[in-house]
Amino acid sequence: GLTPSAATELLVSEEAARRSDAADMLAGPGPAGPGRHPRLTAPLTSFVGREAELAEVIERLRSEHCRLLTLLGPGGVGKTRLALRAAKELESHFTGGYVAIPLGLVATVEALPLALAAALGLELRGTRAPLDQLSDHLEARELLLVLDNFEHLVDGALLLQELLTSCPAVKILVTSRQRLRLQAEWLLPLAGLPTPPQLPVDTHEAELARQALTYDALELLYERARQVEPGFTITAATLPAAADICRLLEGLPLGIELAAGWLRVLSLHEVRTALESSLDSLPSEAIDSSERHRTLRVTIDHSWNLLSAGERPTFRALAVFHGSFDRTSARGVAATSLPQLTALIEKSLLRLTTAGRYDAHPIVKRYMRERLDEQPEEAARLRDAHSRYYVNMLAAWSGRLHGKQQPLMLAQFEPDYDNITAAWAAAMDSGMVAECLPAVEPLVFFHGVQGRFTEGERLFMASIERLEQHAGDLKDASVLLASLKVNRAWFLSALARFDEAVELAQEALQLAAVIGSGAVEMRGHNVLGSIASRRVDEATARGFLEKSLAVAEASNDQWGRGLGSGQLGLLELRAGHLVEAKALFESSLRINEELENTPGVVNDLDYLGRLSLAAGDTATAAAYFERGLTLAEGSRFRLRVPYLLTQLATVKLAHGEREAATAAARRALEVAEELGQRALQAEALAVLGRAGRSTDEKSSYLRRALSLSSDLGEMPRTLDLLLDIAQLPQQRVAAKTLFRLVSEHSAARPAQRDRAKSLLVGLGLDRVQPDGEQPDREQPDVAKLPTVEETVRLLLG
Repeated sequence: GLTPSAATELLVSEEAARRSDAADMLAGPGPAGPGRHPRLTAPLTSFVGREAELAEVIERLRSEHCRLLTLLGPGGVGKTRLALRAAKELESHFTGGYVAIPLGLVATVEALPLALAAALGLELRGTRAPLDQLSDHLEARELLLVLDNFEHLVDGALLLQELLTSCPAVKILVTSRQRLRLQAEWLLPLAGLPTPPQLPVDTHEAELARQALTYDALELLYERARQVEPGFTITAATLPAAADICRLLEGLPLGIELAAGWLRVLSLHEVRTALESSLDSLPSEAIDSSERHRTLRVTIDHSWNLLSAGERPTFRALAVFHGSFDRTSARGVAATSLPQLTALIEKSLLRLTTAGRYDAHPIVKRYMRERLDEQPEEAARLRDAHSRYYVNMLAAWSGRLHGKQQPLMLAQFEPDYDNITAAWAAAMDSGMVAECLPAVEPLVFFHGVQGRFTEGERLFMASIERLEQHAGDLKDASVLLASLKVNRAWFLSALARFDEAVELAQEALQLAAVIGSGAVEMRGHNVLGSIASRRVDEATARGFLEKSLAVAEASNDQWGRGLGSGQLGLLELRAGHLVEAKALFESSLRINEELENTPGVVNDLDYLGRLSLAAGDTATAAAYFERGLTLAEGSRFRLRVPYLLTQLATVKLAHGEREAATAAARRALEVAEELGQRALQAEALAVLGRAGRSTDEKSSYLRRALSLSSDLGEMPRTLDLLLDIAQLPQQRVAAKTLFRLVSEHSAARPAQRDRAKSLLVGLGLDRVQPDGEQPDREQPDVAKLPTVEETVRLLLG
């Protein structure tokens, strides 16, 4: 309460003047002390993207309801640039304009009022609290305050509340990595700029570049690169690397600008490699760049330094997750609570997805792993916990795969796929045989239903290699090895890699005979029978499939019985035995309906639809296919969707509904391409060829289908396609040879022979000879007909 001396007042005055002089270079246009016009220099580089966010900031700050808006996001996401651009746009809305105040060098909450006063040109006098003097200074002014880098001062957020209460015409725009947690605060979280997706490989070069540059992240890379390398351009050849850089950084502007700065001396491919290698790569060479934006590591270091001693172990522990994770997993693996997760979200180190899961920016995730690796014992413990948690989650579904809870299982596994596969690989490395054995079937089922055969095959191949390295030292390793081999064989057969599948299935059966595994025996015979059926070896197929069914019946495996009946039914259908096929399909359907096994029911509906189609009953076939498609889409049975769409397209085409058939076949082709199912692609292309409007369109689709089918060794489908191509006008000269080739081929099915003979008659290329008359001299000798392989090579050029 004592009056300060003149010497003290002089010191205070000189300090305020010094701070005010320094603030001249930092604060934006707006009211200040007499004769002072402090400004924050606007960025001299272009403002790219953020149109939607800019419009939202302006709209909110013009609203009477929003007086405190926080732009929230990780370091380098562009909060400051957006805030300054918005302030400039809003300058005329406030009679006093705006004042932009950088707070990065303000060390303590106590220094905050002094920094604000200096930037505003206010000379603090006497003994009154600085905040009171600030309030008096701003009370009658209409002004926008832009407070940049507030994250380390959030404990002083109440000061802002007092200012807003005392100064009714003042609004505040804050940039921060952490929210202020004030009731008056409005939040606008910022993420990276939009990045270009993978574009089709057949996109024209000019169209490729045009589409790509519509994405803000790539436009920013292009503009900043042109600043340092005027001749820089993005071509069709370099676009993948440029797009990879943007996706790797998830559109983080700071990362993109750091990358672009090095394109003066490095190629796009070299920059991409550097970004993948280290957080310290590609440092900024600009002498006016902020210290905390010098490298990606320095940027995240600043956020790390803001964490409390209790938050840092949590941040490290979450590095064990691959991709996103949920709250239950965070608790089960890393003993992390909801408040701890929330604290990291509020500090922009974690993100909460729309699905209620947690993840981190890839750059932040890499930093987390590096911090975890600094504690080797902690890292080993957490990685072991992660592996056991997810393998046990898989194993918990063993024995209840084929029931009504299947959608729940798929919903649980799908978002955690990255965690599950990483945990599985780690478990195999650690030799956790007992834990992995019951987890095999749930893992196989998930990959199968989702149509992820390529991923499943690779995962099981790696698992077999790991296990074989030390199988002799592990109990029950032979059982696990046999299971892995037979299921990898199934993945290979689904990918039409038949020779590899046969060899592996036979190895699994040899192991099964030694260890006495009925499950492996049943699966192995089924795989071998299915492959023989597709290769049109009916006798071999029947032998294997009947053995598979017998093993399932002996062990009272209802799911195995349904599977075996369905596969035998397909064999009968392909042989033209419709009555026998129908009985087997209906038996399988009854079993699967009793089990409430929706994928099995969908398969059976598909088979019954094909049976009806073969019998010429297109109306019944359509009903089966439509019911199956509805169930498949509703139960996440993604694999069967393109099958059913292709069959529906065939029915639509038979009814003369060309447009509907084309739409269904195109959708089937898209899904088949996503799943990597080449046989399905060939089937969809064949339908598109039959539905084509012009000869050229028909020919293009049919030839693509023929190429795929021939490569896969799918002889029945190849023969069908030869019949389709033979009907094209340009093939009329060769049509007779093609029809006879199919009708006489040993692998032709009865329906195909009948179709070939009918087409010969229908096109006037064959005639019945009266008794005693010599046969048509033009009829080729069967022995002289070209092989199918020769014919395909000739047709495809």
